[in-house]
Amino acid sequence: MSLAMHSETMIQYFLPSHPKSDPRVRTLCRRSHPFTSFRYLTSDLYSNHKKITFGYLGTFARTILLGPSSAQKAALEKLVILDHAYAPKSHKFGLFRASRFSKELQTLKLPGQDLLENKHKNDLYSYLKEQQGEDQIMLNGEAIQDFSIKNSSNILLINPAPVLLALRSINRENFNQELIERIKDRHDSKNIYNSYKPLEINLTQTGERDKQKRPCKKKTFQYNSIDKVYCPTSMLALRFILKGIPVELSSLHPLQKILGENIHAHSSQEALDIVYNSLLKTTLSIRRLRKFERFIASKST
Repeated sequence: MSLAMHSETMIQYFLPSHPKSDPRVRTLCRRSHPFTSFRYLTSDLYSNHKKITFGYLGTFARTILLGPSSAQKAALEKLVILDHAYAPKSHKFGLFRASRFSKELQTLKLPGQDLLENKHKNDLYSYLKEQQGEDQIMLNGEAIQDFSIKNSSNILLINPAPVLLALRSINRENFNQELIERIKDRHDSKNIYNSYKPLEINLTQTGERDKQKRPCKKKTFQYNSIDKVYCPTSMLALRFILKGIPVELSSLHPLQKILGENIHAHSSQEALDIVYNSLLKTTLSIRRLRKFERFIASKST
């Protein structure tokens, strides 16, 4: 390959100026280019190359929240963002999900299954089988509507991630309240539980991290007592789909374009196949980063 051609197709690794993300980007770059990684690292958002970075925070969030110029929007469209995939904890820094910014963050649908090794495919399948075999789930949050502790009809709302709402300039309080009211109207005789994390990461108006603690209680639910789950953004949705529980996603959910907005009850094997196939289409291995680079380079922006 000529130097000219190499320059046109080279993928750079963008350092997002965040203390946690930067080391991850450097590690990814070294895994893909162990001897020449310094040539592929950049802090220049406006270079002509397509780029890979890690996480939503840092330069990306600040640029979006401050209102990107047309030049910045064009630059962001060349940026692919890696985040942790839905996988066992042992694979936390080995398997990733990729998103791309256009009008919004969109999970990339990957080509075939070339970006996952057989071992990782088997590990994912076993992980999902293990979760499907569980009888109960523990959540943090509070009851919104609690008619009876003995009432076996429970509706769950898994609160959306504040960061994803902030990146789209959606008011979190309004979004949550409208969703709660809609759920109450639909399920006025059932227990409704609002689940959220004790510590949430939000964004300030300038795109900086804003840690927020929320008081909550732990509650354990038997899966067979849950009638439906509203899960706007959380990947917890997959646990409920695996158990054959109807789930509603929002357009903000990373897998909504693959799974659809409403996932109905399915048999155990059908549910397992649906979830597993959605992960095969969206998960890549750190060991296949060079292949992923070629995939990114071949995509039109």
